Amino acid sequence: MIEMLLTLAVIALLAGVSAPIFMSFQARNDLNVASSVVLSSLRRAQTLARAMENDKSWGVYLEDLQLTIFSGTDYASRDVNYDEIFVIAPTVSFAGITEVVFDRFTGETSDVGDIIINSNNNDSRTITINKKGMLQY
Repeated sequence: MIEMLLTLAVIALLAGVSAPIFMSFQARNDLNVASSVVLSSLRRAQTLARAMENDKSWGVYLEDLQLTIFSGTDYASRDVNYDEIFVIAPTVSFAGITEVVFDRFTGETSDVGDIIINSNNNDSRTITINKKGMLQY
């Protein structure tokens, strides 16, 4: 009986120690996935704008829990039929620029600055966009 209790105590101790480590790992993974989704979505929107898909500009709009690739000059007046929506983990939030629109044909943008992707474990990633539409990660 003592051996069983000792075994249960060791298992409980290991579970108690590993749970916070797992949560930290999960938050870091959510941040990395969100960063990849944002970066690839920006590149997709820029490629669609350069290809003059639908003869319109293309952009990306960031908000909590989702990211939208849209067709149009801004998010408010977009054509919702072309929206591509990606779900973002609830442990991730955005700061800085929340809307980037790429000009058709040139792929340039007037929305320059940083997109800061924050995790709830105090880690962050920054994507910088310049006037030529170059993305720096």
